[in-house]
Amino acid sequence: MADLTAPRVRFAPSPTGELHLGGLRTAYYDWLLARKYGGTFVLRIEDTDRTRYVEGAEERLLATLQQLGLQPDEGPGLGGEYGPYRQSERLSIYHEAIQELIEKKQAYYCTCTPERLEKMRAEQSANKQAPGYDRHCRDRYNEKPTEPHVVRFRMPDNEKITVNDFLRGNLNVATSTLDDFVILKADGFPTYHSAVVIDDHAMQITHVLRGEEWLPSLPKHVLLYQAFGWEAPVFVHLPLILGKDKKKLSKRHGAHSVEKFLQDGVLSEPLLNAIALLGWHASDDQEKYTRQELLAKFSLEGLQKSSAVFDPEKLAWLNAQYIKTMDIKDLSVLARPYISDVIAPQYLERLDEALPLVIERITQLSELPERLSFLQNELHYDQEIVPFKTQSREEAHAALQQDMDWLMAYNGEWGTQALEKFFHEQVETLGKKVGEYFWPLRVALSGKKASPGTFELLHFFGREEAQKRIQQALQALQ
Repeated sequence: MADLTAPRVRFAPSPTGELHLGGLRTAYYDWLLARKYGGTFVLRIEDTDRTRYVEGAEERLLATLQQLGLQPDEGPGLGGEYGPYRQSERLSIYHEAIQELIEKKQAYYCTCTPERLEKMRAEQSANKQAPGYDRHCRDRYNEKPTEPHVVRFRMPDNEKITVNDFLRGNLNVATSTLDDFVILKADGFPTYHSAVVIDDHAMQITHVLRGEEWLPSLPKHVLLYQAFGWEAPVFVHLPLILGKDKKKLSKRHGAHSVEKFLQDGVLSEPLLNAIALLGWHASDDQEKYTRQELLAKFSLEGLQKSSAVFDPEKLAWLNAQYIKTMDIKDLSVLARPYISDVIAPQYLERLDEALPLVIERITQLSELPERLSFLQNELHYDQEIVPFKTQSREEAHAALQQDMDWLMAYNGEWGTQALEKFFHEQVETLGKKVGEYFWPLRVALSGKKASPGTFELLHFFGREEAQKRIQQALQALQ
């Protein structure tokens, strides 16, 4: 088992767009490790690729993490003794470290122009050679060039090295298969490879969790650690997340940005629950976890290296389970922004009463405007949906008029069960099917083909409002 005494873990996104499921999974696993073992969860913004920088992306990321309850312990705006936590503010740290490698002759200046590199790659391709830098500038250690240049790592010659990934064990790599890769770009910014190693060491990161797509970079990073004389952290490369067709996850699989899931009314807890199961499993077959249960059960040993499949239907099911079990007052607070412009003010005040009518039928909060659309003062009735099955419009009108008469005659308890019992008895005395009377009544109360039950609606609206709605439906059928 990996040593997890007060681990320091980091989530290091680039401000190049929105947070997606893979990034959220990494952040959540980091958070779980830090919280479970008394460690530190660090947020670092990797913004050295200025060509892909998106204005406002960092602020949205921080807001999303906060909404999910994944508050970092250190990071931009949070402080910490290992800052600054934006890579663009750490350039002097990178330059100093890279200069050390140059002086040790483990890195060198390269002045090859883009035109020369393009010609070199074309020749390699024509000769069916493996692509890679041809080491043209490999002995430039001394004076810094005045012309545009990069700095490259000097790959050791013909060595065999062993790197370790927590999930896959030891992996053997020949340095002859690796390139003299760039560690400092011509614009003075470090590449990902050098910045991530320098930062993880400087911030004393003990465990690096990142996607499987970074596994080919592991030998380069280990060699950089060796060149600096630093101890490498534990590397854990998380499995790919695929769609149900086993292809790379995308919007066509029902995967959106994390921000979009939250905007659509997927709750934080079921979203994190679903994410946790994309690459990790406990020894049991449990699928619904509270955050505290995940904290108790989560471990690196439970991670898997085989690809994980995102199932939007499973997320919808989980979200529905959480919605059904939420305290109704807490749910009302979350639901209000979705329906405040949709339902009549007097019903907005009764949201705690209205939500139980529909929560069994929704999978996310964005469905509430449609489900609660019957809570409007004026309904527009579709003449085609008021009749029951083969009923004619005239027969539906007569049945609805009979419902009105029964309603006006009713003087019992105004409760769902009592009302249903009374109406059942009235229909039975006529020897008719209940659907012929209950269906038109329900549509009259809701204006919808799909809605809460007839007597749930009757109980909710009360006699006066129910009579008003029935009268509107009768007029629409004339």
